[in-house]
Amino acid sequence: MARETDSLCLHNAISRTRHTPAQRQLSKSERKKNLNQAFILKAKQLPEHVAIVDDVVTTGSTVAELTRLLQRGGVRQVDIYCLCYTPPRK
Repeated sequence: MARETDSLCLHNAISRTRHTPAQRQLSKSERKKNLNQAFILKAKQLPEHVAIVDDVVTTGSTVAELTRLLQRGGVRQVDIYCLCYTPPRK
């Protein structure tokens, strides 16, 4: 995607610090707890505007955690691109 849009790809900017159980069967609050401190920011310099590309966004817990991490690293705007979105249950 980065190549096609002539954008910089920072595939090693964030790293997972520990294995986390699959999120699929967890509630929203359990997902948030599951992801707490599960990632670290490895990049020393980041652009002001970053896009996260994810395959599936269900509750948004993962992209929310990554967004918080990027913003603490100085990113001002984060866009989320996903291939699939799972709507909330009614």
